[in-house]
Amino acid sequence: MDFHIILLILGVLALIGWVIQGVEMVNEYRRNKQLKNMKPQETQSSLQQQQEVLQTKDLVIRTLRAIGCEPSINEEDENRIDFQYQGGNFFIITADGYVFTYLYFVWWYDAPLDNIDALSAIQKAVNNANCQPIGCNVMYTINKEDRIVGVHSRSQILFSPDIRGLDRYLTTELQELFEVRNNVVMEIRTEIGE
Repeated sequence: MDFHIILLILGVLALIGWVIQGVEMVNEYRRNKQLKNMKPQETQSSLQQQQEVLQTKDLVIRTLRAIGCEPSINEEDENRIDFQYQGGNFFIITADGYVFTYLYFVWWYDAPLDNIDALSAIQKAVNNANCQPIGCNVMYTINKEDRIVGVHSRSQILFSPDIRGLDRYLTTELQELFEVRNNVVMEIRTEIGE
C-alpha cells in the first residue's frame, strides 16, 4: 500500500512539473503575441525585459564564476555548461527563454558492470533515494564499452534574475546534491559490506 502512495505522489509531482512547463510555454506565446501588437516605443522596452529572461545561460555562467567555478560551454551542446565544484563534475542544461535549468552531478560513484553485488546495491540505493522527499533524482547509467555502471543525480532549478542571492541559492542546490551522493554511497557500501 505504501508503494502505491509513493507512486501516486511521484505522479502528482510529475504532473505539476508538466503543468508548470506548459504555463511557461503559454506565457512565452502571449509575450510574443503582445510584442506584435505594440507600438515601436513600447516594443523596445518589452524587448529589453524579454532579453533579460532569454539570457539564462549568461546568468548561469556569471553565477558560477561568482562562486569560484570556471564554467565552459560544451563543444557538442551549446546549452550545456560544464564546471567543477568542490572536486565534483557538474553541468547545467539551459534553454533560451526558460528560467528552469537542469543541474547534473555526474559519475560520483561507479562500479564494474560484472560486479553483481555492487550493481544490485546501486539499483537498491538509487530506488530508495528516489522514494525520499528530496529535490533531485538519482539515476545510474551503464557504459558498455568500459563495462562500468555510474551513478549520477539531477535537480531542476529555477534560474532567474529576480532571485536574490543566486550564488547562495546555487551553492545550496550543489550542497544538496553532495548530501544525496553521500547518503547513496553510504547505502551502497553498507549493502556490499565495504
